[in-house]
This record gives sequence, structure tokens and C-alpha cells, in this order.
Amino acid sequence: MSRASFYIFAIFSRAFFLVSLVAAYTYFSLPNVSSLKNVQYQQPLEILSQDGELIESFGRVFRIPVKIDTVPTGLKNAILVTEDQRFYEHIGIDLIGLGRALRSLVATGEKRQGASTITMQVARNFFLGREKTYFRKLNEVFLALAIERSISKEEILELYLNKIYLGHRSYGFAAAAKNYFNKTLGELTLAEMAMLAGLPKSPSRNNPIDNANYAISRRNLILGKMLDKGLITELAHQEAIQEPLNLRSENQMSSLKNAGRYIADLARQTVVNVYGEQAYEAGIKVYTTVNSKRQIAAAEALISGLETYDKKEGWHQQRRQNLWNLYQSNPTQWRRQLQQEAPSPSMLAATVVDMHEQALLVDTDDASTCAYVDLTDACWLDKAWCQPNQDGDGKALSVEFLKLQRGDTVYLESQSAQLYKLTQMPTAQGSLVALNAKTSEVEALIGGYSFRKSHFNRAVQAYRQPGSAIKPLIYAAALENGFTMASKVNDAPVVIEDIHGENDLWRPRNVDHVFVGPIRLRQALIQSRNLVSIRLANEVGLEKIAGYLSGFGLNSNKQPKALSVSLGSGLVTPLQLAHAFTVFTNQGTLEPVQWIKKVVDKEERPIWDNEQIRAAEQAMLPQETKPEHDVISPETAYMITNGLRDVIRFGTGRAANVLNRDDLSGKTGTSNDQKDAWFSGYNADVVATVWVGHDESHDRHLKGMGSRVALPVWIEFMRNALSKDSRNVEMPDGIVRLRINRDTGLPVVGAVKNSMFELFARDKQPENPQTVQPVEEETTLRDEIF
Repeated sequence: MSRASFYIFAIFSRAFFLVSLVAAYTYFSLPNVSSLKNVQYQQPLEILSQDGELIESFGRVFRIPVKIDTVPTGLKNAILVTEDQRFYEHIGIDLIGLGRALRSLVATGEKRQGASTITMQVARNFFLGREKTYFRKLNEVFLALAIERSISKEEILELYLNKIYLGHRSYGFAAAAKNYFNKTLGELTLAEMAMLAGLPKSPSRNNPIDNANYAISRRNLILGKMLDKGLITELAHQEAIQEPLNLRSENQMSSLKNAGRYIADLARQTVVNVYGEQAYEAGIKVYTTVNSKRQIAAAEALISGLETYDKKEGWHQQRRQNLWNLYQSNPTQWRRQLQQEAPSPSMLAATVVDMHEQALLVDTDDASTCAYVDLTDACWLDKAWCQPNQDGDGKALSVEFLKLQRGDTVYLESQSAQLYKLTQMPTAQGSLVALNAKTSEVEALIGGYSFRKSHFNRAVQAYRQPGSAIKPLIYAAALENGFTMASKVNDAPVVIEDIHGENDLWRPRNVDHVFVGPIRLRQALIQSRNLVSIRLANEVGLEKIAGYLSGFGLNSNKQPKALSVSLGSGLVTPLQLAHAFTVFTNQGTLEPVQWIKKVVDKEERPIWDNEQIRAAEQAMLPQETKPEHDVISPETAYMITNGLRDVIRFGTGRAANVLNRDDLSGKTGTSNDQKDAWFSGYNADVVATVWVGHDESHDRHLKGMGSRVALPVWIEFMRNALSKDSRNVEMPDGIVRLRINRDTGLPVVGAVKNSMFELFARDKQPENPQTVQPVEEETTLRDEIF
């Protein structure tokens, strides 16, 4: 052997030895790929209804793991033809592709990632980083070989389908299908499958939200490859490339997801308070107490009610978001921005493109062409929307009156395809809370008109004056302290000094500015006489009243130590008021509020017991989750219920008679200067409270009282939430029915003229034993009271 040959041999031998050494070190330092057999995916925190319907998921990683046998063949074909055409033939590395990459490297001197198989991508995604180095590529190769020896091709493909990042928080194809199209994998069209298959190479560039035109172009390229490989027919190819892009909008989301965001956020905070940020990755599932039917009914009733009321307030002459520059320069970003503007499922956000005297040309995010909005019939909304003319009559709206500009964002109600009417987002806010009448479990909770526009949960965070809705609690305290529903109290003027510590004089009045003199408590409750409530509070004593209100679950720090508390001058949240009314349905006992049914891991195994759930809830809302305790007697609870039934039959709540029910009880409430409107009502199954008002209440008054603003929302909710059969609150054994004189309230014997039956607690009945009659069936309690 010549000296030159010896040197060449020595160089190659050393190089081979070094390469072998590096390869051996790399191979034996590889992670154990057997862990892929028991992969634990990062999964989001999921909030579900009591019946298992998903409300919302939270977390940086959005993933829906699926088994390979549930993945459509069309999606697998689209992925393989794009990412790894020889997947089922190679051993983890594609020698043909690797040779092509090496030739490119020699020719250009650049490192290119052109030879990665799906197995190598699995290796990289589970064990390696994304840096592009020769050493990492070598690791990838050895790992891919090891993976192919450890698990099957189908298992490898399943890992890839569930792990790969596909943009917009989506990890895995099932999550991407939900994110982009609001579909399961089985619901995808061929065109949508091809579009998803085009995402792995560059999810930030290829996704249809950020770059629709490029996504469509890449989709068509993949469809062409599938046609060339004989995976689809020419007809299927033509139909797929002509299919318009139909991205998910907020309005396409499930009704429960739209309806449940406030309760989902409350449940999220409850769990995160315990687990911290780890809760967003551990796949925890929280089953709330929410009834999906009632939650949807609550959202629909509140949204519809606020929109209906808002029409009475007229057109809002306010500054509107102008998207004209974005509309002209970047249609994709304009579409995304417009989708974020839509406040509710019933509204569509649009951009004003052109205007005429009494018409608008608008463009919406989900329309292929611009839409025409006729303003000549805008008075269908309410007279307040009509532009007054010189004669004082209403006439159609005009662009001049609306003060709109090209590019302004407006809201529409869809009547039919491409036919819309102008509407607007309400300025008034509201809340609706429904509790199980026996357990105080939250069955529906809406904290505002639009969670997207405001995360402030008015159901649990907004302390507002309840007005007359507090009176049943005051009457209950009076019945516990010697009064009866037949007691006569004087409805006459009073003047109270120094209620604010500033030598003020308070001259409370009734709403109708009339004083009727001595009146029975039942009549006073029906008519909501303010002066009677004040006198009851005065007779019982403010200290006792404060104790009862605290017992009903109200925050004692929010209640004034003054007689005005009897008219609702204190502060309560909608949840607290609904909770207080459960005392009347639950034999005088207050159960703690509950909103979490169970907490399980990703395998549905319980991870919290009842004690842990209650502790987490109490840490979140300590006032509402105090231990169970008796507040009033069962007899008092029932007599208040019976009186509140007459409020609906004859009083301020009589609009609820439209429901044709005989099992409803309730009370309206309107705070001072009509800043807050309330209605709390119930039957034996559910207690529901509605509040309507403005967030900034110091200078905003409602155009209506509780009976006209809050009660219609309650009626619509109960129309859909109640069971068909009547569910009356059970009458306790300690109730007796006595005949009394209507004028005096005193017991009488026999069927005396001008008499009626009244209810009394057996141990507090008037001293006249011969008037006691046995309690008959419920229908005997319907004697007229006027």
C-alpha cells in the first residue's frame, strides 16, 4: 500500500470511527420510546353542564384526543399525501426523500427539512425541540427507527394526529376541526379535510383565519395530489375546489356555549383557586350543577328581554367603531375584527359600505355580497326609534338622523337570506339566576348581556338596591314576631329624622302617592305598600331585622342600620336575592349555594369529594355558601309563599298570569329613581331572580319598573324552564285556615258576610278556638281577598 493510500485509509478509518462513536453515543443516549405507549396529553380544563354537555374549555393547549379508528379515511389520505406518501412502506426514515434532501444540501449548501417522515415528526414533537441542526436530525433518525420497532404504524399515526400543532391554540386535528369549522372530524367535508392537512408545514401562514387565500390555494394543491394518486374522483375533486370557505363564527357555536360563559368562568375560577395554572393542562373536567335546558332558556330570555327593552330607549347617538381602512386594506383582519364585534347570537355585526337617504349598504363577515338595509320600516322596533316630524308623529329613520359614516359598525337582525333589519346593542345590563328550590344548586346563571363585551359577572358581583323585592323578607320577620297575614297596619305618612346622620328628614311615600290607612298584611304585600313595610321594621326592631336579613344570606355589611332597609335601600346581588327566596320553598331553611356537582380527571375518575367541592365554593363565595341553617318556621315560609302567590294573581306580578299556572309566587322590585328593576319568583322546583339596570347607575334611569322591565324576562324564562305539571310548594302541617272579617282582620264564626279565609300558624292563631276549621285541599285557599 502506497503512503498516499495509507493516509487516505487512515483518514477514512478515523472518520468512520468518530461517526460510529457519535452514532453509538446518540443511540444509547436516546430517550425511552416505550413511553409513547402511555402518552399523557396536555388537555384543557373543561366545564360541563350537569348532563355532560360541554360549556367551555380553558387553557393554552386546546386538544381533543381521538382514536385512530375514528379518523375518516379521507383525512388520513389527505395527511399522508401531503406529509408522508410512503408512510406505510418505510421503516421510519424515507431513503428516497432523504436522498433528495442530501442532493439539495450538496447543490445549495443549505440545510432543508425536506425528508422528515411522520414518524420523525412524532419523534421531534415528543422528544426533541424544533431547532434545525445536524445533531438533532441524527437524533430524529435514530428515534424514528426505535419508534417503528416499538409501536405500530396506526399507533404512530394516532400520535401524530393528536400531537401536531395546527394554529390558533389547536393541538391535533380534532381540535383544529372544532376551532376552524366547529365540527367533529366525522363532520368535515373533503375540502375541509384537505385544508387541515395543509396546516402542519406552517400553521401560522397556512391557517384559513389569518390567510384565507393562501389556505384555499394550498387546499386545492392537496386536492390535486389526491386526484393524481387516485384517492378521490374527478367529480369529488371539482366539488371540493369549488366549495366556499365556511369558517366557524361565534354564532355557529353551540347554544350552551353561548349561554354558559358566565357560569363557566365562575367554575373555572373555583378550580384554578385550588390548582393554580396547572388546572389548564391537566385535563380536569368540572361538572357544574347547571341544567342545560334552563341555562339556554335563561340566556335567550335575558338577551331577548334586554334587546326588547332597549328599543324603548331609542337610537344610541354614540361613537361607533369605524373599520373602513381595515375593510379596504385587509379583508381577512376586517372579518376577524367584525366577528369580535358581534355581541350576541341574535345579532350580526356589519360595516356600512354606502349610504342613501333611507337605506344602508352593509357588508357582513359571513355574506358573499353586500346586504341592503331599508330604514323606512325601522319604526317596527319602537316609537322611540322613529324620527319625529314637525307634527310630532313618528316617521322613518334616516341616515342623517342616525349620524352614521361609511365604515361604521352597526348591528343587524336577520329576517331571511340577505334581508336584515337595523338593531343595536343594549346599553342596559341584566342578570338572571335560577336555583333549585330545595338544594340551592345553580341551575342557570347569566351575568350580563354579553360575556365577550364584559366579563363582569353581575349575578355574583353587582351589588344593587333590591327595592320592594326585599319586602317578603321583612314580612317574614314580622310573622315570626307576632304579626299574622290578617294583622292590620296603618298605611299612613311618617317623617323620620336623621337617617343619614346629617339631620335629614325622610318622608317615604308609596309608589302611587296614596295612603290607604289601616290595611291587612296580605293586602299590603299584594299592593307593595311602602309605609307598611317601614312600620313592620320599626315594630320588629332594626337589630332583629338585621339578624333576619343576615340569616336569609344577605351581606350584613351592605344593609343600612335604618328603616329604609325595609324598602330595599341595602345592596344585594341577584344570586343573593334568589338564594334568600329559597327559604320560602324549603320549609324556612337556607341551604348553601352550590354550582359544582363533581370534579374528575381526564379518565372521569373523581378527584374531589363533596367536602373538597364545598370548601372550594366557600373560598370563592363565602357569603352565599354558609352552612345550612333555619331562618324562619315552615309555617311562616308557607304563608309568605301563599301571599306572594296573590302578588301574581292580583298584584304587581299579575302579568305572569299569562303562563296560566297556579303554582307561581313572586315579588317585583324597583329601586329609588328606577335605577334597578327586579323580579324574584318561584314554584316548588325552581327559584329565579331577574335584575335589569345600567352598570353606571348614578345618572341612568330605567324607562319602567320591575313589573315592566324585569318581569317579562322572568316570564319568558319560566315559560321554557317549568315542567308541564304544577309544582306547588308543600304546605306544612302546622297551618290552620280561619274565617276572618275582611275589614277588621279578626276571626268570625260561620259564613259571615264580608268574610274570607286566612292562613295562620297553628301555634299563633287568634284566641277564638271555635273558628278553627280543618285545612282542606289547596283549591279552598283561593277565596277572593278584596
